[in-house]
Amino acid sequence: MSDPVRPLKKFGQNFLINNSISEKIVEILEPNKNDNIIEIGAGKGALTKILLERDANQLIAIEVDKRLIKDLNLLKNGYPEFRIIQNDFMDIPLHDLITSGTKSKVIGNIPYNLTSSILFKLLASFKLISRAVLMVQKEVANRIVAKPGNKEYGILSVLTALHGTVRKEFDVGRENFYPVPKVDSAVMSINFFHKLTGLYDYDLCKKIVKGCFQTRRKMLQNSLKRVVGENITGVLKTQDLKKRPEELSVLDFISLSNEVYEIKKATQ
Repeated sequence: MSDPVRPLKKFGQNFLINNSISEKIVEILEPNKNDNIIEIGAGKGALTKILLERDANQLIAIEVDKRLIKDLNLLKNGYPEFRIIQNDFMDIPLHDLITSGTKSKVIGNIPYNLTSSILFKLLASFKLISRAVLMVQKEVANRIVAKPGNKEYGILSVLTALHGTVRKEFDVGRENFYPVPKVDSAVMSINFFHKLTGLYDYDLCKKIVKGCFQTRRKMLQNSLKRVVGENITGVLKTQDLKKRPEELSVLDFISLSNEVYEIKKATQ
């Protein structure tokens, strides 16, 4: 390997240095020889090396820092289906990475400052992905997997659960990274659904979820007026509008958005 690369704050780089944790993360992904795998932020190859040993059909490692590409290229020997892309993951259309007619698995140690952006990008392309295993800031993972009635429950919780089955796998202490971050991490997994069953209009549902949680302490009857208008809010029946958004399950939000959709359709 070449001289050590100094982590850069602008890339949010905290390199995982505990190999047993890297092994555990890859095991949760359950890679096999039929899989096409996309790794977000390959870094120094902590996960990449183990993924290559699992003999996946194809591995695409994405890394924004060109200083790390040379060392990643050293891993190519003997792995003709290993591809490295030097770019920002957010700038790459996911469909460009997916073989037609197949789904991919996604894995990565995600920069804390990009977690929401990356997650929303994956959700938007959920039909192209079967499973994702991501290491994120612990507090963010807790929000993503939170259930109704929990103070952590919010936009990320609802929209993620709308697209798949989400689970927090295990916590990772800050001492397992270099440089040592100020917060702990956690590994979470998402098994994506094939389709959004029973939902009439995804964009409308997303608008309602975001609008309600932006004023999460208000009752639905107040927050919904701002999102869909007073005329529609006044005739809604599927939900108790005296509830607050954190009391609604994912199925409740689906029912609510479907009713709004039907009312809007009937009045057009």
